[in-house]
Amino acid sequence: MSRLASDVIEHALMSEEGCELLSNNLNDTRVMLKLLNDGIGPSEVGGSSSQTRYLKDAKRVTHKGSSKRVKGAKETRMERGIRHCQQCGQTSHDIRRCPRMANTS
Repeated sequence: MSRLASDVIEHALMSEEGCELLSNNLNDTRVMLKLLNDGIGPSEVGGSSSQTRYLKDAKRVTHKGSSKRVKGAKETRMERGIRHCQQCGQTSHDIRRCPRMANTS
């Protein structure tokens, strides 16, 4: 990079127009680099400062279902209630193993 800069300066010093051209281009380049370091892209540089618009980052959106927490097995059983047989109402079995249903068939 420094070799390129020294070659350009050496060629510019050969004439007065070259010095003026290099000076103008270096000033423009310095301004562009300052704007880039400040966070303004080169596409936003054109136009006056009153026309330059800055965009803010979009707000983060929570995805569907991401706010739900995982419930433990104990908590799920408490909400669900005690399992019981639909036929006789006892909690020791369900309707598939009900002794009353076995006797009727």
